[in-house]
Amino acid sequence: MALSDYGLTENGFVLPEFDALLAEIKATVKNRMGSGTDVSDGSNMGKLAFVWADQLLEIYEHMQDVHDSAFKPFATGVSLDRLASNDGIQRILAQPAQATLLITGKPGYLVEENSEFMTDNGDSFFTAEDVQIDQDGKANVLAYSEDSASYANVDANTIINPANPVDEIEEVTNPEPAAGGVDLETDYDLRRRLLVVSDASEGPTPSGLITAITNVPGVTGVTLQENLENVVDRYGNPPLSLHFFVSGGVPGDIAQAIATNIAAGAITVGDQEHHVIVDGNDVEVHFDTAQVVKLSFKINLSQSEGYDEGAVNEAVSEFLDEFDMGQTIILNKLYSYLYGLDGVAEISNIQASLDGTNFSTNNISLERYQTAATTDDLIEVIVDE
Repeated sequence: MALSDYGLTENGFVLPEFDALLAEIKATVKNRMGSGTDVSDGSNMGKLAFVWADQLLEIYEHMQDVHDSAFKPFATGVSLDRLASNDGIQRILAQPAQATLLITGKPGYLVEENSEFMTDNGDSFFTAEDVQIDQDGKANVLAYSEDSASYANVDANTIINPANPVDEIEEVTNPEPAAGGVDLETDYDLRRRLLVVSDASEGPTPSGLITAITNVPGVTGVTLQENLENVVDRYGNPPLSLHFFVSGGVPGDIAQAIATNIAAGAITVGDQEHHVIVDGNDVEVHFDTAQVVKLSFKINLSQSEGYDEGAVNEAVSEFLDEFDMGQTIILNKLYSYLYGLDGVAEISNIQASLDGTNFSTNNISLERYQTAATTDDLIEVIVDE
């Protein structure tokens, strides 16, 4: 093939092989400088041809990147941001988590804004405003995490330590889990969100509502049970109702997205109840938080130089992130994640369990409203001798 056959063609972008480029350059050298020119690998001209072919291949690869940057499935970084803006969405920036703290202490004591409270793991939260402990010795106040990251979404009853203890504060806790902590959105997650937006813009249709909820920072999954009949469905949803299951995100933000886009008179179902003012009207919104299923793993492997068990645990978590709410967890896909790690020589067996007792190599089927997660203490790595 001639050099003109590479690059952007009628068949798309054609990337040449190095050997093909080298052969073309050597042929061009002999054509221009005489057929007797020595272009063997050990000759000076052959070495120059090798260098030119290597540099030309880099140029073609860069040209391919430029070409691909115009398409959503391949664009990265700023190019992907610009494509997203064409669909009216932006990359979600890192955001802090928020939690409501219940403070018990001396009535009348003022807990000042920016008072710091911590988890046992050192995650810091700062109160958003001044709050005074009431006559019953209680006060509720919103607090934001110091770090803007998803790991700041700590469990309920874990923010229990005043950073600067005083006698007037006897106890502090967060009755509900922290929510809203978000990492900077990756290219992969932004691309997935773009595909959702491509199906439907934000609006009152079921797909439009899913798009609106998906665009809420921190939301990682949405499913909908839509009952179009005039009778209660098999899930217990009332007639002509919408039942959303949402993982991640701040509940108030999710409710706002639903209320802003839902059609007037539409019925929503769920344990979460919120009242949102839209154009002066009180819109009552219901939905449910997705059920998180904690999976346990047993992994048998043999190790080589560079093995790191922490990397194995991280790979398992990344593997689970691949699956959306309600999808079947295909265990065989975990092998590729683990074999990509340094120090993993061979994997002899991978088992998973829903209850931590009964392990199996079978895939894990989730309900439509369930999402899977794990923690380091639920992952047992057995290193074979």
